[in-house]
Amino acid sequence: MKHETEFGLIRHGQTFWNVEKRIQGQTNTSLSDIGISQAEGWGVSLANHKWDRVLCSDLNRAMQTASIINKRLGTLPLSTDSRLREQDWGNWAGRTLTQLRTEEQGEMERQEAAGWQFTPAGGESRLTLLHRAMDALRDCAGRHPGERILVVTHLGCLKAISDHFTELRTGCAQPVKEPELTGKYILHRLRCEKGLLSDIELNVAL
Repeated sequence: MKHETEFGLIRHGQTFWNVEKRIQGQTNTSLSDIGISQAEGWGVSLANHKWDRVLCSDLNRAMQTASIINKRLGTLPLSTDSRLREQDWGNWAGRTLTQLRTEEQGEMERQEAAGWQFTPAGGESRLTLLHRAMDALRDCAGRHPGERILVVTHLGCLKAISDHFTELRTGCAQPVKEPELTGKYILHRLRCEKGLLSDIELNVAL
């Protein structure tokens, strides 16, 4: 029996707040028309791969994306896990980074220099985000060993996991910036065997 669980991780589709460059955090926003079209297109591409189930964040934009994709996958078992939510940005949710850097420049500079302890006012740290997201994946792998699981989550989760493995490889902590991956809207791969997560493989063609 194969025990290695394979994850394909993807970010939710575009939302109206993404267009406005507004911080969403754990605010329940919905997909834009472009985001819906993105999810429909991903569903077509992802149907060319074998998946056993779909796991997603319980925030609306992730569930919308997962549901649209899953229709193309043949309506696989789908479940949610709140630990795959975006970072909680607390009192800063709903504002733009431009506003924050203008109105709270000193605090933003202090937080951005804090590394894994980057914690928006009233929110959670990036380290907390990393731990809960990785725990969610490990627990899922424990329940479904040997399966291939599509995970629909958020850019903050993807960035935290990516930075974690980069730090392990290089021994150098990554500075906290506005999350940017080469493929914001593309598949990333991660494996888990016996509770151990492998290095993330970024920007895999759909």
